[in-house]
Amino acid sequence: MVPSSGHGSLEQTNIVAALLISPPTGPIFAEDITEPFVIEDGHIAVPQGPGFGVTPRLEVLERFTVGTDLM
Repeated sequence: MVPSSGHGSLEQTNIVAALLISPPTGPIFAEDITEPFVIEDGHIAVPQGPGFGVTPRLEVLERFTVGTDLM
């Protein structure tokens, strides 16, 4: 089973270190975000920020951007 969102991943008992957040666009790994995941009692704590709870690095966003033209 592949979760479709970050919170779905956290419900799994055997979460991998490379937390899969968005399967259709590719995984987001720890090195792709500005602040590290917090490990508590062997589990990744749910990030408390807005949206996915983490801030992506700008170069990562550029890697996944396919266009910026407005219609």
